[in-house]
Amino acid sequence: MAGIGFLASNVDALSLYLELGEPKKRDEEKGGGWEVETTAIVSQSNRPEAGIAVQFYLDDKSYEDAEETEGDGRIQKAIVIKKPGKHKISAGFSGTTKTVSKRVTIKEDDDVAKKVKGVYRLTHVKVRLDDRYTITFQTLSQEGKGVKDVIIRIMDAAHEGGFYDLEKTGANGAVTTTVTATDQRNGITAMVLGTGVQLWIRVPKIQKG
Repeated sequence: MAGIGFLASNVDALSLYLELGEPKKRDEEKGGGWEVETTAIVSQSNRPEAGIAVQFYLDDKSYEDAEETEGDGRIQKAIVIKKPGKHKISAGFSGTTKTVSKRVTIKEDDDVAKKVKGVYRLTHVKVRLDDRYTITFQTLSQEGKGVKDVIIRIMDAAHEGGFYDLEKTGANGAVTTTVTATDQRNGITAMVLGTGVQLWIRVPKIQKG
C-alpha cells in the first residue's frame, strides 16, 4: 500500500496521537467484556495525513489487521477487553517500531461487588461423564449458608478469550457448568466476582481405552 511505502522513508516526519474513550460494558450476547473506543491520529506539521497504515495493539499483541488513516488522518477502532485489571492499548506505524501507548483500568461492576460481600467460601462437586466433567459450585457464607445472585467466573485456557461467566447462583448458592476435558489445560480456576474467593480445580483429559 502507498501508505506503508511512505512510512518506511519518512516515519520520523509524522506525528502519531492516541485517544481512548471510557470503557463500556458489553452485553453478554455480544461476548461480554468491555469496549474501549480508540482513535489514532496521524499528522505532519499539524496537517492530517491520509493513507498511513496504523497497527493497533492490546497488551503488546497485535489487535486485528493494520488499517489506513482516512482523509482527516484518523482511524477509529473499538477494542474489546475481556478481563478486568490494568491493560495497555497502543498504536504504531505499520512496519516500524514507532508506537504510542496509553493505560486503561477495567474495574468490576460496583453492584456486583456489593452483592458478594457475604461470600466466605467456594466449594465444588465434580462428576465425570464420558469426556466431560459436570461441576457444581456453591458459594457459602461464614455461617455455611448458600449465597444467591453471585457470579462465578471460570478462568480457562481452553476457552476463547480465556474466561467465561456462569449464571448467577440460585437460592442455595449453587450453579452448575460442564467442562470438556482437553489437552490445552490441566485445570481451571473459579473465582467469585468482586471478592478474593477462588478455587483451582483439576480437569485433566480423560484417557480412553
